[in-house]
Amino acid sequence: MPNKLYDKKKHLQTIIDALENISINAEINDRNDIITKIGNQPYKLSGSAYRETKHTSFHHGTLLIQSDLPALERYLHHKIDENITAKGVSSVRSKVTSIEQINSNAVSIKNIYAEIEKAFIKNYSVSQNEALKIDDSFISKNEEIKNYAASINNWDWTYSKTLPFEYKLQINANDYLTVNIKQGKIINFEHNIQKENLTYLTKFLKNQPTLNKHALENLNLSTYGDYEKNILKNIIHLFTT
Repeated sequence: MPNKLYDKKKHLQTIIDALENISINAEINDRNDIITKIGNQPYKLSGSAYRETKHTSFHHGTLLIQSDLPALERYLHHKIDENITAKGVSSVRSKVTSIEQINSNAVSIKNIYAEIEKAFIKNYSVSQNEALKIDDSFISKNEEIKNYAASINNWDWTYSKTLPFEYKLQINANDYLTVNIKQGKIINFEHNIQKENLTYLTKFLKNQPTLNKHALENLNLSTYGDYEKNILKNIIHLFTT
């Protein structure tokens, strides 16, 4: 929206007001997350991301309604983070909860949607007819939105916009493999793996997460010897979906 109309706290307050209508007390923390307290412990219900340009501002967020919380905890605190060195703002891992955990009667997405709509109409002083609902029906009739939605579901948006990062695999106490990735593609890698450990490397990599099928496109294989090419063959599944 235009910068002159943009009010981050007002947007967040709209969600808080909607939560209050379903008997959930929430507040905004210093990172502009929406949290609720269970005992004295803050738990995150909603996280947001922001982008501000010269004339416009963007704000999008999540609201955790229902989830497998033990699984989510494992994903948020995965040990893979210890192996990645990246540019950009580091995420802060927070304890999370869901609306279902606080008020199981309020899990209906339809009801929550209705409460957000009511809070939006009140906070922005608009009528129900003036409040634009961006649902599947609206999107299907709007070519501009359909085209944009398609553009952010392709490989280029999903992977190539990622900031450069370094991914280090510690194979064992002595051997390592470090991969440098830029715009979703490997640009360099280094290692100290001895030939006799290639079989072990293959077994180790079977348990590593996959990345994407374009990861090796920018790597100039002619700059590596046969030994390095064999290592690449062993790690290629690591970067293939």
